Amino acid sequence: MSGKYILAQGDSGLYIVDQHAAMERIRYEYYQDQLLNKTYNQQDLLIPLLIEGYSSLINSSLINRIEEINHILSAFQMNLEPFGEDTMVLRSIPTWIKDNEVKGFIESILDMIQDERTVREEDLRRRAIATLACHSSVRFNEYLSMSEMEALIASLRACRQPLHCPHGRPTLIVVE
Repeated sequence: MSGKYILAQGDSGLYIVDQHAAMERIRYEYYQDQLLNKTYNQQDLLIPLLIEGYSSLINSSLINRIEEINHILSAFQMNLEPFGEDTMVLRSIPTWIKDNEVKGFIESILDMIQDERTVREEDLRRRAIATLACHSSVRFNEYLSMSEMEALIASLRACRQPLHCPHGRPTLIVVE
């Protein structure tokens, strides 16, 4: 067991499945569906999340763009408030995102906004969802149980585009 690939036999031969890329595709389609269906609820955070000036990310230029940022974040059912000169606060999150994924997700969106002065909302949404899917997926050298591998393969088979992750990496190869 390598903690990288799943070997499976099927009608076409031997399937070598990249477990990270496969889970990333599954998670990407899940997040995409949650956003498109807009059937999720909000949950208030017991302790609001502070997004602080890590590596000078939060600065006055971003604070001054809070309306633009919130317009983009509204597609994800999130809203930031300025909290001093170099901090923003998030008070609630949609139920489709896990608590431990929120900060990285917000920071990746802020990075994208900071790097690109003008941002097409659709491009940002696609990149943000792909980043979230990547960060929430199994990593190389993480071992899956047989039942987890079977569930991953079944979920991949149900995907609309099962052959590559959102970044373009193949999820599997077939050896005939």
